[in-house]
Amino acid sequence: MRIPKMPKSNQYRVSVPALNGGVNLNDAPNLVEDNQLTAVLNMWWKDQALRTRAGLATTVERSFHIQTSGMGDSLSCQVHPPVRVYRDGKPEDYVCCSCEFETSRANHVFHFYRFNESGSATHVSSLTFLDYEDGDPYATGMFMFAATPTEDGIGLYAVFNSGDIYSMNKNFELQKIDKSEIYAPLVVVNAVGVDDTGSPPVVSGTQFEGYNLLSGAFRTAFTTDGKAHEFKLPLDNLTLNNGESPAVEYTGTDGTVTRWESFSNTMLYAQASAEIGGETVTVKLYRQSGIIEFSTGADTPYPLPGSISNNLIVTAWKTDPEATKKIANMQFATWFGGDRSGINGGTRLFASGNPDHPNLVHWSDINNPLYFPENNYAYIGESSQKVTGFGKQTDILVIFKEHEIYNAEYVSGNTYTAQDVIDGKVVDVTANAAVFPITPINSGIGCDCPNTIQLCNNRLIWATSDGAVYGLMAANQASERNVRKLSAMIESRLKAEDRYLLKSALSCDVDGHYMLFVRNRVYLLDYMDGVFQYYATYSDERKAQRNMSWDCWEFPEECMPAAVMPKGDRLSAFCIRNYPYTDSSGMPKKALFGAAYLLDGERDCVFHPSGPAFETGEFDISVEEREIQSCFQTKVFDFGSQERKKKIHRLHMNMADTSNARITVSYVTEKGTIDDVYELSMSGTGAMVGRMLTPGVSRVCRFGVLVSSAGEIGVDGLVIRYEIGGEAI
Repeated sequence: MRIPKMPKSNQYRVSVPALNGGVNLNDAPNLVEDNQLTAVLNMWWKDQALRTRAGLATTVERSFHIQTSGMGDSLSCQVHPPVRVYRDGKPEDYVCCSCEFETSRANHVFHFYRFNESGSATHVSSLTFLDYEDGDPYATGMFMFAATPTEDGIGLYAVFNSGDIYSMNKNFELQKIDKSEIYAPLVVVNAVGVDDTGSPPVVSGTQFEGYNLLSGAFRTAFTTDGKAHEFKLPLDNLTLNNGESPAVEYTGTDGTVTRWESFSNTMLYAQASAEIGGETVTVKLYRQSGIIEFSTGADTPYPLPGSISNNLIVTAWKTDPEATKKIANMQFATWFGGDRSGINGGTRLFASGNPDHPNLVHWSDINNPLYFPENNYAYIGESSQKVTGFGKQTDILVIFKEHEIYNAEYVSGNTYTAQDVIDGKVVDVTANAAVFPITPINSGIGCDCPNTIQLCNNRLIWATSDGAVYGLMAANQASERNVRKLSAMIESRLKAEDRYLLKSALSCDVDGHYMLFVRNRVYLLDYMDGVFQYYATYSDERKAQRNMSWDCWEFPEECMPAAVMPKGDRLSAFCIRNYPYTDSSGMPKKALFGAAYLLDGERDCVFHPSGPAFETGEFDISVEEREIQSCFQTKVFDFGSQERKKKIHRLHMNMADTSNARITVSYVTEKGTIDDVYELSMSGTGAMVGRMLTPGVSRVCRFGVLVSSAGEIGVDGLVIRYEIGGEAI
């Protein structure tokens, strides 16, 4: 006799060995890849597990107070005491921030520079605090740039609209550079004068170097012949402002050098006297006509003997404030050019960002950032779009505009001889030293978020204010695939960000990740993933983007970074925020408060200022520690049978037991979210342990897992055991 048996349902399993696919916010939750997430917060794939990010730990010098000053429409600069960053109790980095304050615009601007062990400064970011929200985040009011450290200074310079230039010494103090120390170019050589025949002197000679836009000083080299006593400079209407003292140097036939210095001024000319062969010779420089005259006694003409070429060198001044502002109003710069410079250096300082000349790029002379020759410039595209930033990739300088991209290449200039200069074949040797051909790369995509440009594994990555992240695959003008979008998986989140916040976003490169900081939110792209590495060879761009590994973090609101600096898998963050307070008279005021953090802790430490004392420039500081809230949600599995109902028997997760975290697990179905009654507990042993849960979820078509934690956790993979029933929807 055969006894009937109950029908047996087969149990199946889905195994996800690694949750390393990042978050996918573009596709439906049931259509993402098995290893992808449909939501994630404060977690990333690191050390073969999906782990909670590190916390914002305190540094030894934890906070700094920023106090600004200004009178009327004047502009003042303060360089605040540098902040020292400590790692593992050892000092590692100095970071200096400078602040300008313009009362007419209520504008606070910070330039962050990082200094390495040798003292070299590297620009990190610029940040503008405005009392109105529709301001231009690029408006800085002062041009700062870094150069090679000198014996006395660290190579950081600041140029004001007035033409004043400051350098920073090794005590991080700004010191004004005397005008006479700035390079005065030799603009004309082989010039000659006239004798006492009554003929007025005329401009002669050959153009040699270009005028320096940062200085009104220029030199002219004349050749004396024993007859001429008047010489015409190439410019007239000269200036004799404070600190603009002329100088004349004459080399006689016997090699003796005579100098005329310490000129005294009259209404028409400046004059000085010196001894030549026991005779007092007076030189007069007529400002309006630009004529140099030599005489003795009662204005007796004195012809200068000579048989040496270019033996009379005259230094004069014609300061043009508008020309100076072409450079002083620049807002960003980078070094580029030279046969061996590559992406890590350069021989010329390229500058741009002048609001009055939006598409202008100027570059300095070789290894001299205080000499910007007048002919070393290029206008990039149309003036309707401004140049917003620079990047370097392979051997090219990438020039970003708002909706266009160009590149400049270094081409060594032609050699020339002294005879070529005499014959006028070389008009400007500074411009002839190198050529930088400009080529368009892309005419539809640009970058209006300049602080997001980052070189990651030899490819530039940047963000735009329309909520997209792009990468430069190759600087190939003939290819429409040279710029590719990278952000499809998180674009819905980026497009929800405020456009103004995106324009002031920051980026950095940390442990193989491109990190994009938008206010207190962080978006991470794993650029070491094979999909990114071979993106340029993918024929299906949508499939490639679908496998881009993105993660999302969120810092406390009080910790919005103004500058971020990576080193390995750690990150230094500098946060600045407006702090309202009431002064001793009861008047409401605002101050700027800054704090320094290190991404290397178990919890987030948040600083709270109170009671500022402006006499001492100090705050009372309290520190609040907050547990890191993290979570992730897996794919919503339909197990290949969308129409069948299932019963979930077991859920197994491999977890890193790294802390005493409180972990809750919820189950996502088409009926809603169901919380597991069992809370996972960890003891902090540091080992990988397995956790088995019984969801008790049945008669559902789809099933996903949501894991939330207060404290550090890590999950490398999971296994779901389920049963498919005979009942269909």
